[in-house]
Amino acid sequence: MAVPVQRRRGSTVEHSTFTGALGEVTVDTTKNVTVVHDGATPGGFPAASEGSIEDHTGDDSIHAELNDAGSALDELWSSVKVESELAEKVDAVTDYSLVQDSEIEKIHTQNTDTALDLGGVNTVSAAEVRAEVDDPQLSATGNANMFFQGNSTGDGFLTHSAETHRDALGAKGIMSSSIVYSIGSGGDFPTYNAALEFLTKRGPQYFAADPVGARVFLQGVAGFVMAEQILVDGINLSWISITGVDAETSITRSALTKNMEGGHNAGARFPAFGAIRGGVLPIMGQLFSMDSSGSASGRDGVYVNRGSMSVCLPGAGVKNAAERAFCAAQGSYQDNTGAIASFAGNAAFFSASSSFQNNQSSNGTSAGWHAYFAQSASTQNNANSDASYGASDCFRSHDGSYQNNTSGYTDWAVGYGAHASNGSHQNNRLLNAGTSLGIHVSAGSISAANLSSGDLTQTANTITANGIIFK
Repeated sequence: MAVPVQRRRGSTVEHSTFTGALGEVTVDTTKNVTVVHDGATPGGFPAASEGSIEDHTGDDSIHAELNDAGSALDELWSSVKVESELAEKVDAVTDYSLVQDSEIEKIHTQNTDTALDLGGVNTVSAAEVRAEVDDPQLSATGNANMFFQGNSTGDGFLTHSAETHRDALGAKGIMSSSIVYSIGSGGDFPTYNAALEFLTKRGPQYFAADPVGARVFLQGVAGFVMAEQILVDGINLSWISITGVDAETSITRSALTKNMEGGHNAGARFPAFGAIRGGVLPIMGQLFSMDSSGSASGRDGVYVNRGSMSVCLPGAGVKNAAERAFCAAQGSYQDNTGAIASFAGNAAFFSASSSFQNNQSSNGTSAGWHAYFAQSASTQNNANSDASYGASDCFRSHDGSYQNNTSGYTDWAVGYGAHASNGSHQNNRLLNAGTSLGIHVSAGSISAANLSSGDLTQTANTITANGIIFK
């Protein structure tokens, strides 16, 4: 006969004050159950007997609780499935094209709530997804954790986990190749600013073997009108270029309402394109024309201040600027080679306070004041530039400034073809000043006018109180 084995045992009351050894098993003789001990807990851990488990069959309240729990699990699985599908689509993205329209419809919950369904209308654009993913105002409605919400027109957008997916798209948004975005009605973005806000969360990838790198081109669609200001404070957007389909893009002057503080004698400035405190504007590769709506005061085309910079490509620029087409102030720099700045209400090219402008081969014709004006120890390279038909001096350097006006044109100007004043210096070699008031110096200035045409306002090579004109 087998040898019987008996465990240490006692009543429930006795167990309540008993602490068994770690892993020890005892028997509760009151409940007729075994008790497992951990060496620390008085009373241990009694096992459940078959009789202690109640039969809940037919209990409606328990069934309701189980059904609710099942629904919650189904809902959780649905949202997890959608998150996973979207993550796969995002991982497949190698550039800014993001998710194709045909794929967007697949990424939504199969919820019976009509607000969560795209309705089978596959008209959601990638631009809408980009814009809505980047919208910090997004909030969840309904039960699902993340879904597309649609209406009768099929306009779908992400309404949850915006931060998470914005970060994911940002990581994928690091560019390895150049890309063009269309701007305007029916384009990728409605405005330049909408595109810039999206792009500045991303950036180009650096390649040590290829210093050219990737670029973004923001191209205005046919008929696009710029009714906004692009204002940059301390950030570098030179990896982005502004372009357009039309030969000229109109600027709505009345939309220039934000004041970007002025530099030396600049006053309040309301530029279409402005940079301050070391900011760098996008490259201008489009010709703009400012309309006559709204106030003209301080409405410049391109204005940079406090060590900022801009670049305008040949053939691009701003026509009909209400005041200055291009203005650099307080140690700023502009490369305006080949730029067009005709019919400016004030100066076509204005530099002040130790700023530098390279305006070579530019067009500053029909300016309402000095076409090319440098003051307060500033420098301008205006070689081969056209300052004809101006309302005042064509080339004017003032207060210790320098201008290189070699081979410039000053036909039919109201004022002097070239004028250096207050200790300034001009190189007017080969300057065509024949139909202006000629070449002039004042207040101890210097003009080098070798091979120039037009009158001199004092005898050549003779020092006077006004200075000297070499010829």
